[in-house]
Amino acid sequence: RKAPRLAILRGPPGCGKASVLRALCADLDLELLEWSPASRGSSAGSARGALRAEPLSDAFLNFLARADRYQGLPASAAAFGTRGRPRVTLVREFPFTLLDGRGDGARSADFAERLRSLLQSGSGTRAGFCFND
Repeated sequence: RKAPRLAILRGPPGCGKASVLRALCADLDLELLEWSPASRGSSAGSARGALRAEPLSDAFLNFLARADRYQGLPASAAAFGTRGRPRVTLVREFPFTLLDGRGDGARSADFAERLRSLLQSGSGTRAGFCFND
């Protein structure tokens, strides 16, 4: 099991937290995957053919779980058979509302436990979290 490598960047909005992480990844030839609830765009088909949005907690945890699991396609046909670049997960907007006990404390506890379990299983081994002051 890989030891987690986490970076926590904190500062005022717009100070360049995500830009610093993007530049580091580019210099180190790491693939960067970004999480943002606004762009998650995950949905599943219902029995009637309509789309329903995946709950935020499921979308976030699925994103973290899949970030390390699936590698991107190689840039050229000659690269097939080689491993893709190592990935770093950037979480720009941590879904703190899922940890807020207002309304449904059981749901908050469930999310926290699922997140803890996921991280202990080795998912998210290279991640950067950006927090605004």
